[in-house]
Amino acid sequence: SIAQEASYVAFSRTDDVERLCKVYEKRRDYMYNRLSAMKGVKPIMPDGAFYMFVNVKDLYNDEVKNSFDFCHKLLEYKVAAIPGAPFGNDGYIRLSFAVSDEDIKVGLDRIEQMVNEL
Repeated sequence: SIAQEASYVAFSRTDDVERLCKVYEKRRDYMYNRLSAMKGVKPIMPDGAFYMFVNVKDLYNDEVKNSFDFCHKLLEYKVAAIPGAPFGNDGYIRLSFAVSDEDIKVGLDRIEQMVNEL
């Protein structure tokens, strides 16, 4: 079947998998370090996902009262994030690092600008 053929190819090309794992690890580490340096931002280092759960509750104020408000405010800075409330914790947002290195850098620059302006 097609699933068997795809599995064969996936398992026979471990060099590609290892290369991609290193790319994602580099992106994860960069994102974690940048977010950790921002005031009021506390990321959780993921073990195997390509997204990061980030505690932003210390940044809530009269305008930004929950994760939905925070993500809505981020859109004003042209950054898309997922609110943490649907995942069970409204003090968090979810950010993906399954994008280019440049997109991660630009996105984090914009997040940092918003954080500094809150």
